[in-house]
Amino acid sequence: MESISLVICRFHSYRKLLTNLSPLKFYRNKHQLAAATDEVRHPGKLSTLFVPGRYGANMYQIVKPVININEIVQNINTIQHSFRSRGIDVDIENSIDLLRQFETERDSYLKFVEKDHEYLTELKNLKSLNDESKYNNLRREHDTFLIELKAAKEKFQHIEEMFLSIIAKLPNIIHPCTPLQSDTIEEYVTPKEINLTLWSHVEIGKKMSFFKHSKNSSVSYYLTGILSDLELAIQTYFYNKFIENGRTPMACVDFCKSFLLEAVGLDPFSPDQCISLKLKAEQGQKLHLGRCYNAKHRHQKSFDLFSVVQSSNFHCLTLCEDSKNEDEEFESLFNLLISCYSDFKIPFRAVNCGAKNLNTTESRRKLLEVWSPAEQMYKPVAYVSQRGDFVSKRLHVTYGVEHVIEGYCHMVEGVAVNIPVLMGCIIENFQKSNGIFELPDELSFLHNLINE
Repeated sequence: MESISLVICRFHSYRKLLTNLSPLKFYRNKHQLAAATDEVRHPGKLSTLFVPGRYGANMYQIVKPVININEIVQNINTIQHSFRSRGIDVDIENSIDLLRQFETERDSYLKFVEKDHEYLTELKNLKSLNDESKYNNLRREHDTFLIELKAAKEKFQHIEEMFLSIIAKLPNIIHPCTPLQSDTIEEYVTPKEINLTLWSHVEIGKKMSFFKHSKNSSVSYYLTGILSDLELAIQTYFYNKFIENGRTPMACVDFCKSFLLEAVGLDPFSPDQCISLKLKAEQGQKLHLGRCYNAKHRHQKSFDLFSVVQSSNFHCLTLCEDSKNEDEEFESLFNLLISCYSDFKIPFRAVNCGAKNLNTTESRRKLLEVWSPAEQMYKPVAYVSQRGDFVSKRLHVTYGVEHVIEGYCHMVEGVAVNIPVLMGCIIENFQKSNGIFELPDELSFLHNLINE
């Protein structure tokens, strides 16, 4: 992969409109779109994102998946296998006729659209020539044609809705290394017996005043004392490790497609309004420290670091050219994580997730889990996932030279560390008698980072 061209918007705000209208519908202006939103919404319709065109002149759907029906037909057995492995009961073979029908109706409708464009061009030319007789005759002919165009459009949209309901259920293809039955586990550092009364990190934190809570919520907190230093030291440790590995840090950059920029009147090819990045293949490895929001924890009445509503995470993303590079990057990132967690001298294990535990976009995932002595169980702290080109074909993430698209990027992404979870396990694994915690000599590298 020679380069990846990306566009960064200089502004964070842009107009967007999220509706529950059927995808692929086109609205000539905001008034038509507003009227369409008043239509009765049917259950099961897919949401889609629309934005106004330059200066708000037109409305465009910006997310339309790239679907190759021939590719689906050719890989029907593999797709069926993915369904069965994931525990999804859908017979895709019976839907092939519908997919073919969609393709036929789409091609037919596009021919009508092309012919309509020809009519409009000819009408414009006749009007400029002041040939009123030919203009009126062609206009009447065009009016008749518009009835046919409307019928073709309605027929296409009807079959399209049935087609999209099938496509929305198609999961990613299972990777050959993904277990088909259940998770497989590999332990790297096994738990040891601790001959003392075990305190949870919450009990230790209360005793040593490591946490302060909001008056309005018991789950809202901030860290004090050594824990605030420990959080920064862990951040610095992982940052340094990943930078040494050749990854590029990224801080909350908005990546936008060109029509998003046009939606707010910007020129995506203007160096004065946008920054165009050409990322070499080896520079496509990104690292970002950010906040991860977990909605399922927001109604908890008790607090612990294993189930906070917002956590500090290091997120990794690599864009690869093909499946071979994707496999290599997956193993490279996973081995880097193994190296990192080995430094912390606490029990941890790797879980190769079974097909039924993957989400729709994943083809493969490995988890890293660290040991909680107080709860006598492992806690997920990091993961690496392969997505293939499944996500790229739905978000139009491409690679190429300049503006020439050569293919869709294969993605490897993951979380290098969930910092609150790791801190909780460090506290519990290195606790002393009577619920006391001090940063041990075994973690001298964290001492050094704190004292820098």
